Order: sequence, then C-alpha cells, then structure tokens
Amino acid sequence: MEWERGEIRWYLDGKLWQTQNKWSTPAAPFPAPFDEKFHLILNLAVGGKFVGAPNVATQFPARMEVDWVRVYQLAKQP
Repeated sequence: MEWERGEIRWYLDGKLWQTQNKWSTPAAPFPAPFDEKFHLILNLAVGGKFVGAPNVATQFPARMEVDWVRVYQLAKQP
C-alpha cells in the first residue's frame, strides 16, 4: 500500500490492484482522510450487508495466509 496526499494505492504480488483518490466524508473537507495518520490491519472479515452475505447455515473454509508485509517511510518530497 502506498499512501500519499490525495491517493492510496494497493498492490498484490507487486502489481497495482486498486487506487483510491476520490473520497467524501461529511466529517471533514478534502483531502480527508488522506491527510491523516493511519495503521494497517490484516484480517479475514466475513459478513455485513453486502450481497451474498453468509448466514448461520453457511459453511465455508476460511484461511488467510500472509507471506510478508513490508513497511517503510516514504522519503519527504520537496
């Protein structure tokens, strides 16, 4: 994941997977939330109100394997 002012980019196996550069929140003006400190959470979450959400009868094996995570500080831009 690369987090810069105005944009977040996610990578999977070294390839760009998703870019988010548009966001709106009534809590704060742009560039929120891109201008705040964040942390990274790795989890396997199931459920919610999305289409096809599982119920108590749903059976599924679930496993999340993370080979590695690299964290580094981006050099300050002039």
